[in-house]
Amino acid sequence: MSAKSKIFLLVILVIIALLVLLRGPKKIPTAQNTPKAPQADSHTETQAPPGVPSFARGPATVPGSTARDKANLTPVDVVMEPNGSTAVSVKVAAKGVCYPADLDAMEVVFKDSNSLIFSMEPMDGKSKAFTKSLSFDEIRKGTAFRVPVSMDKVAVYGLFICGDKSGKKSCVGKKAMDINMAAAGKNKDEAQNGLFYYQFALIGSQLQSVYSGVSKGVKSLIEHLKTVEGIKDPDVFAQLDKASQLMHVIQSIPPYTSKSGDTLWIEIPVAALDKSTCY
Repeated sequence: MSAKSKIFLLVILVIIALLVLLRGPKKIPTAQNTPKAPQADSHTETQAPPGVPSFARGPATVPGSTARDKANLTPVDVVMEPNGSTAVSVKVAAKGVCYPADLDAMEVVFKDSNSLIFSMEPMDGKSKAFTKSLSFDEIRKGTAFRVPVSMDKVAVYGLFICGDKSGKKSCVGKKAMDINMAAAGKNKDEAQNGLFYYQFALIGSQLQSVYSGVSKGVKSLIEHLKTVEGIKDPDVFAQLDKASQLMHVIQSIPPYTSKSGDTLWIEIPVAALDKSTCY
């Protein structure tokens, strides 16, 4: 190699070395300096109609919905009324069964009075109850109405049918009747202020559902509320313990929901003897 070639090569090597020094060492990406990819939402919210709050329609996929199914929680719609209040839609109707049941006992106790009422009210007994007078004809044909609810913290709402001869306009705190005893006409005076149907709903900004299970499942429901829903209110759990006791005595058919047009109804099925169901 000639002297000129050696000098040219040396110059090239010096230039490359200078470029490397000027650029500095290459950084290795780390969790701290690597840009984060955008995260997908865990669920997609559906858009409520104008003027209707988002909770009235809820998410397209409710987080924990499978867990709620296992806890026997059936979602309900909360809608906004023209006056700005919030409400749920309720139907009360007879459900034919092959044995003398709730409605048959009521007809014995209340055949000479019109003091039978439906009530949906918080189980704490401190809030105003929604009540509606019921006739046997209305129950057999079915009757529908809106019930105002609060969208504050989750509350246990009792779904009651009771006697209200005393004019209390509430079913909370009334004694659960033994349906067989009532149907036999025993303790009629007590029964006229007694409880003949009971189930419950959990309503609030965090959760809007009816419980569609049985009394022995309430313990699992409480555990679900604590671990999945993050509810910590001891009053809610105390009210659910009371709910379980009432359900064990009365054993009413659990509520369910049905869709009619744009309305999702809470169905209150009142068991009544229908001999056609026996065949």
